[in-house]
Amino acid sequence: MASRKNLSENEIQNLLLDVRDEDEVFLGDELEDELDEIIPNFRDEQVPVEEDGSNDETDLESSEEEIEEDIVQVRITNSPVTVLTVPEVLRGKGTKKQRTSEKFLWYGSHRRSSRTPQRNIIFHAPGNKALAKFTTSALDSWKLFFTDEILHMIVTNTNLEISEQRKKYKSDRPIASQNDDDDDNSVPTSTRPSFVRDVTVTELKALFGLYYLAGVLKINHLSVKEIFDKNTGINYFRSTMSRKRFEFLTNCLRFDDRSTRAERRQHSKLAPIKELFDHIVETSKSLYSPSDCTTIDEQLLGFRGRCPFRMYIPSKPDKYGIKLLIFCDAKSYYMINSIIYTGKDSTPRELPVAEYYALELSTSIHGSNRNITYDNWFTSIAAAEKLLTKNVTTVGTMKKNKTEIPTHFLETKNRLKNTSMFAFHDELTLLSYVPPKLSKGKKNNVIMLSTMHYQPDEDKSKK
Repeated sequence: MASRKNLSENEIQNLLLDVRDEDEVFLGDELEDELDEIIPNFRDEQVPVEEDGSNDETDLESSEEEIEEDIVQVRITNSPVTVLTVPEVLRGKGTKKQRTSEKFLWYGSHRRSSRTPQRNIIFHAPGNKALAKFTTSALDSWKLFFTDEILHMIVTNTNLEISEQRKKYKSDRPIASQNDDDDDNSVPTSTRPSFVRDVTVTELKALFGLYYLAGVLKINHLSVKEIFDKNTGINYFRSTMSRKRFEFLTNCLRFDDRSTRAERRQHSKLAPIKELFDHIVETSKSLYSPSDCTTIDEQLLGFRGRCPFRMYIPSKPDKYGIKLLIFCDAKSYYMINSIIYTGKDSTPRELPVAEYYALELSTSIHGSNRNITYDNWFTSIAAAEKLLTKNVTTVGTMKKNKTEIPTHFLETKNRLKNTSMFAFHDELTLLSYVPPKLSKGKKNNVIMLSTMHYQPDEDKSKK
């Protein structure tokens, strides 16, 4: 296109820097506000914003000579972003009670190495492993999660519930025999409906198949009566089982022994589904090796039934549901680990909630030299340092109220467009970026934290 219209290099660069408004809503404070609305239960432990955390060592104004040198360098490399110089030593804004020497220390430069550190080298190839290597169909993959043992466990617990529900229907009753008038013996006859019989493994698989079919056809918003209707319904459902049988099995489906549920619920609110859920998570870990890039985030699973830890989030499409924290492979979207949020009492008191989930969800990749990307609720200096000791690097955005961030990175009134700044602390990297086509203001800053393998010089560490 450039050759046909004979565009100059400057015009091509201006076109590449043009950013639409819809992309801007994902930057800065708007992202933080959205997260605050999504997970109000998780935001109890907040660090107060310090307004007077200024420091003499962090100079907010860059000299004109430094800016001119950066611009010349950008023109040579054809980079759309100008890297501004920062002071050699910076301190985090800290709190009012902290001394200057106690505030978090950053450096303006670091040693560069052309060799890839050993802890960044991945030794395990991503993809299926163990029994998953031999799967050839979707049914084979499903059987790895729902084994015969799991299916028999569900059938046993469901039949126990069916035996209790069956008592609500009429039982067998005797009637007089009509063959011989002198015979006082009676003949039993059954008045109980046939749909209250026990379930088998084959019928349980058929029930699960109908659930999957309803999801594939996206008819979960229809009532059971509409699905099984003879005129407008779906033939697959009516040919598999009757409507009353479908409703009865759905009502009686159980994944645990109800007689011992009260005792187990004292230790975990997930008692009705804990055994099955833990089995699926452990199977997910054992059957797949993730790539070098992974991610952690939350998901609201739509559910309007009775549940003690059901959440209401008006900003979500489903609004009512169960909150899941999920650890996935960033390239294949495969779920590696998951934890169901059951309330404030489900996390230890000695650790922040976000830090606990970041460490707990990533246990399967500790020591594997992989990377985790997450949002500003999970990102913290403490979590990044702890994960780095386990040979796991991280990348994520940071909230501006973190006390470790220097005030030099928070001021954007005098910042030029398309500029960025870097600061380093041991093996941590702090990035402040101003995107193009944005007016000056507090929404210009995107502060990112990443872990890298860097050791400061001896003379800097003494400072």
